Amino acid sequence: HNNQFKKKPFFQNNSNRKVICLDFDGVFVNPSIIKSKYLQEAGYNVKPEHSSRKECLNKGVPIKEYTMISSLVASDHIMDSPIEKNCINIINWIQNYLDIYIVTSRSELEIKPLLKFIIFHKIKINGVAYVGNDNKLNALSVLKPIIYIDDSLDKLLNLLVDDFTKVSGSISKCDLFLYSNNTNKSAIIGKNTPISIINGWLKIKNLIYNYELNVNKVVD
Repeated sequence: HNNQFKKKPFFQNNSNRKVICLDFDGVFVNPSIIKSKYLQEAGYNVKPEHSSRKECLNKGVPIKEYTMISSLVASDHIMDSPIEKNCINIINWIQNYLDIYIVTSRSELEIKPLLKFIIFHKIKINGVAYVGNDNKLNALSVLKPIIYIDDSLDKLLNLLVDDFTKVSGSISKCDLFLYSNNTNKSAIIGKNTPISIINGWLKIKNLIYNYELNVNKVVD
């Protein structure tokens, strides 16, 4: 399978530690305002909060055009996309306790700007896995995180068994979280679906802190 792992010399690797995985776009930075601007210039009346891939395709934006705009924003506008509040301080704090991998749906071409962003902001992570439009399950099965955070409910649902009542066996020890932002406010999570909503990076910090207190979960 084609999950590509990028390792850089500045990525730490403490392989005896537990792992957290996070999506990038919509969790570290919020590209929705810039994406919406380009979609509007192309003649599609798409507000930032409706700029996710699924909503754009539902509104009749052709997939080719959506992909082109999305890729342009991901490649050329990562540095002017707003960074989520407290993100950089907290990600570097997490590195004290857990290994951190970004698992992203970006394509190979869209990875370079992401790595530049990480280097520019001196973010300490262990690596990046990029899967394009494939399911993230293969990459997560290899990384075996205890926590995975994404802002796409569909991407999270893809990590569950068919009836959505539990996490897929290959990542059965992983807790899943939907990172709340302006594009997924209308997401509805079923009652028995093992996905929790998390609001902002301070809540992520609390989460890690609580896992850390539950020592068996973080330290073998």
